Amino acid sequence: MSFKAEINGNTLIAEISGELDDHVAKGIREKLDFTLMKKEIINIVFDLSGLTFMDSSGIGLLIGRYKQVRQRRGKTIVIVGESHSRKVLKMSGIMNIFGEADSIAEAIDMLA
Repeated sequence: MSFKAEINGNTLIAEISGELDDHVAKGIREKLDFTLMKKEIINIVFDLSGLTFMDSSGIGLLIGRYKQVRQRRGKTIVIVGESHSRKVLKMSGIMNIFGEADSIAEAIDMLA
């Protein structure tokens, strides 16, 4: 599993690749929540294009952060490409509430 988070203006960009299961989701959740509390983040972009596996704890991770930025009247955008996560996100209904982009650059443009 690989996780990277960076801030671009008022947007948090979280890149997650590999397997996103319960054990991994807990650590990522803590890091994202700490960053969201520490900075004035309005939007969040999840780059999941490198995920090979995601279970329900990954869905919970995404929904929880979505709710946080929604309270700030922000947007959540997901980048999934043709990864395994696309099917999981589509079945969960997340693709109906998140914006979708093909790249981080496109996601940033959508938020401008």
